[in-house]
Amino acid sequence: MSEELAPALLSEAEHLLDEGNLHAAADRYRKILDDQPAHAEALVMLGSVLGEMGQLDEAARHLEKAMEAAPADARAPTILGRVRNALGQPQAALETLREAVRRAPDDAVSACTLGEMLQQQGDISGAIEQFERSIELDPSMDQVWSWLGYLYLQQDKIKLAENCYRKALEADSNNVPALAGWCTSITRFDYPPEAGKLLDKLLEQPPAIPDAAYHLALTAARLDRPEAASTCIDKALQAEPESHTYRIGKADILERAGNLRDCFEILKPYLEAQPASPAALLILSRFSHKVGLQAQCLQLIEAMLGNDQLESDMRVELSAAMDKVRHAKPEMDRQPGS
Repeated sequence: MSEELAPALLSEAEHLLDEGNLHAAADRYRKILDDQPAHAEALVMLGSVLGEMGQLDEAARHLEKAMEAAPADARAPTILGRVRNALGQPQAALETLREAVRRAPDDAVSACTLGEMLQQQGDISGAIEQFERSIELDPSMDQVWSWLGYLYLQQDKIKLAENCYRKALEADSNNVPALAGWCTSITRFDYPPEAGKLLDKLLEQPPAIPDAAYHLALTAARLDRPEAASTCIDKALQAEPESHTYRIGKADILERAGNLRDCFEILKPYLEAQPASPAALLILSRFSHKVGLQAQCLQLIEAMLGNDQLESDMRVELSAAMDKVRHAKPEMDRQPGS
């Protein structure tokens, strides 16, 4: 093979990858390696393609050779780290990714990938350090802003979490995990003006994705903006009118607005179901003392807490709700039962 042919094959392979034809692209890389076994670019790309195809052992062999052929290139160890993790070799994966960062300290992708691996292995501080480093190297990595926000939120660093989520949303307002995290953040502290501007913008033009509109609706309700909350939840329901999550979300918003009759009409089938909906029970617990349903609410919660399949977070919330129901003073506003 002439040396001029390798660039042509690399170009062909690139076009084939753009078309999603991994097998044909791999064939082009193999042709190069048949003639030039130490061709670094072909080794890296073939290893990457084989990894995507699930041929992990062969991918690892080519990537190991690529690391020898191009000692300063971080791509081979970065991809190899992912491959070794997929092969069930987490410690080897971690060491390989550390090597990638050593080779290219200014490479945002290798730092980000190392952060992901550290997070998977439970080293949250190390993950945060690498994510912060990758963002510093490349602020346009909006997905990393979202991951950082999540980690900060788990550590109750709410202001830092809000800032990270906001940056992710400024890049993509339909990033549902970022929006959900951001919504959680801004209800926990007096958010800064920048967050208020983003909230106003999102409420004026609710996201097109139903899940995003749903999270925004609940947040607007908690922030005492019932009209905006209603607009957002109705948008989600227009897209998926049979969604139980969105319907219960609508009940939540109605209860916060004081419309107990319509709220109860939505909740009723979820309370009568076997088993009852935990989310519906939480809403009922907020107003059962107003409508003479304290006893029934307590019975439903007690039955739910006896369910071994109940998620731990919901168990905590329902236990706290049961305590509030027990101590709430009855009020004679009997909208649902009248």
